[in-house]
Amino acid sequence: MSFHARFIILALPVVAWAFAASDPEPRYDTATVVDLRVVAVEMRETPDGKALAGLHLMARLESAKSDSDLIDIYLGPVAFIKDFNFPFGPRERLEVVGSKVRVAGGSVILARELRHGTDTLYIRDKAGEPFWKTSNGA
Repeated sequence: MSFHARFIILALPVVAWAFAASDPEPRYDTATVVDLRVVAVEMRETPDGKALAGLHLMARLESAKSDSDLIDIYLGPVAFIKDFNFPFGPRERLEVVGSKVRVAGGSVILARELRHGTDTLYIRDKAGEPFWKTSNGA
């Protein structure tokens, strides 16, 4: 076997790993589930074609100071979330259950449930599968 053939065979796992690592959409991880009480600061919309396109809730821990870092909580596609008319806005106190994952050097919480008072918005199932993918037949 030539040097080049050996190099190609040895390089294949590295290329496969690099391709998997560049996956733009982080995966929900049941091992990193958090349950947080937060105060909503603002909503941000990430346009289609970008990683985690859709609606993001930017919030602070309920116990944090007003100048503390914001937590990025990915809710889901804009149309899916807005269909529910869920009552939340700036300064609302919410409870979020989701998976905290690393994305581009930072972290984001992939929300599974969002609670406001007695209302609960279910976004993903317990395994983290998004309901927007099953609700439209995808």
